[in-house]
Amino acid sequence: FAFGSPDTPSPLMRKELLSPSTVKSTAFTAKLPLQQVKEVKNKFPGATVNDVLVALLTMMFRAYLVEKLETGDAKQRAAIKKLLRGEGKIRTSFPINARKPGKDSFRDGSPHNKIALGELQFDFGFKS
Repeated sequence: FAFGSPDTPSPLMRKELLSPSTVKSTAFTAKLPLQQVKEVKNKFPGATVNDVLVALLTMMFRAYLVEKLETGDAKQRAAIKKLLRGEGKIRTSFPINARKPGKDSFRDGSPHNKIALGELQFDFGFKS
């Protein structure tokens, strides 16, 4: 991560960070109506829609790690078990569109993106 402290080495990390994998995968789920998300949000005073979505993402990621306990090598399984006990976190970063609504993303044939970088740290040491 360019602006923060380096990540602690882990068997779950790629060995060659500067050589990204050519293997890609995508997963889809059923659409989640915004009204349902708001209904959950409203059950928790002070909660936001974003809080509910991050909680869902964390639970999905945790379920993925539990599934990976059966397919990873011994070092990966040990690292996942530590995460699931709350002994570490996984950090991810993602782009955020910071362009003002109504502003055209192209001007003079060139993109004029305004992007901020967001970061999430997933803590999996909870009981679902």
